[in-house]
Amino acid sequence: MRRLIGAVLGVLLSGITQACSPSHPTAEAKPGGDPGPIKVALNSTNSIRADWRVGDPISYSGLTIFPVLSDATVSADGFITLDEGLKSGEVVVTEMSARESTPGRVIPGVSQTNVRSQARVNTRMQASTGAQVNQLALVNKSGKMLILIAGEILTGGKQDRICARDRIVPPTDSAIPLDVFCVEHGRWTGAGSFSANTHLAVDGANGAPKPSAGGGGGGGMANISVREKAEARKSQEEVWGKVADTVKVSEAPPASGTLNGAYQDEKVSKKIQDYENRLSTGLGGRNVIGIVVALGGRVVSADVFADSALFQQYRPKLLRSYALETMSQNGAAKNMVDSKDARSFLSAVDGQANFEGEERVYKLTEHQSASEASFELEATSERPSLLVHFNRVRKGL
Repeated sequence: MRRLIGAVLGVLLSGITQACSPSHPTAEAKPGGDPGPIKVALNSTNSIRADWRVGDPISYSGLTIFPVLSDATVSADGFITLDEGLKSGEVVVTEMSARESTPGRVIPGVSQTNVRSQARVNTRMQASTGAQVNQLALVNKSGKMLILIAGEILTGGKQDRICARDRIVPPTDSAIPLDVFCVEHGRWTGAGSFSANTHLAVDGANGAPKPSAGGGGGGGMANISVREKAEARKSQEEVWGKVADTVKVSEAPPASGTLNGAYQDEKVSKKIQDYENRLSTGLGGRNVIGIVVALGGRVVSADVFADSALFQQYRPKLLRSYALETMSQNGAAKNMVDSKDARSFLSAVDGQANFEGEERVYKLTEHQSASEASFELEATSERPSLLVHFNRVRKGL
């Protein structure tokens, strides 16, 4: 009997010791070399998808990322991204005239205070051109379902804009309204069309984009805090406020205050390239479908996609956006991050749920709490429905 009791106590103590042991150490990323096999931490039972797993963290200069892995056989081949569509010319985005706009339409979920603010902005800008600040016109002639991700930058037009929220747009020959936020407060001139190609320099005189002699780097995605103000807070004024904070990282911020100007600043661009080079080594595996992001010792964002091929299309501009966020917070503190915190960020926020979408096209599920928000974009055109993108973000960055 004593032996039996001793054996049981030994097993219990062993389990307690393992449970209390430190989480995976954060590896400082080093350039070059074979990244080797991607190590996997234990799965979280609360993840949106049971097959999602978190890999070992990679860290560089205040930014820590956790690869999100899955061995599920899911394919998003029937979809096209915004960058692909604009590059091929199969997707066209233009300024929307007053005649084409949807009367009284505001971005879903925006507060009445922000509605009034948005209306004042629209009225002021429309006076001479009829164009809309928070609404563009989009045509998808690709023959595929078009994926739009909140925070994707549209360069050009009267002002640079970002997509207001995740959505899927079916093929169409006629223009549909696209909800956006402005990320260039000081410009209202230029052509009526847009491009996702951010390999553009910025004219110091008026902030308008111009061809870059050397190509250079690009953004393509708003940094985390700007995205949060758009998709969670749904406030144009707060988006402008965060853009103004972000562009301060530039040595010579453009007169128009465009977010794209921060990406095109030579010094900022070089630093962002360093982040991308150091952090990309662990993200090339065929089972990597997303990233969990930590700054200053706490998890702040997650972006996970349907499959690895889709994630790889978004990976470069997501990494650049994470780097810009880190720089805008003065590099963030180099504090350790627990893997269990990263795993817990792969679940929906415990808060009020809201739904929107289009029948047999998509459904966007949004959960909001006081400190966080999560978003699940599902393609309901597929049978069964396909989770195209999951995003969770911490508020108040």
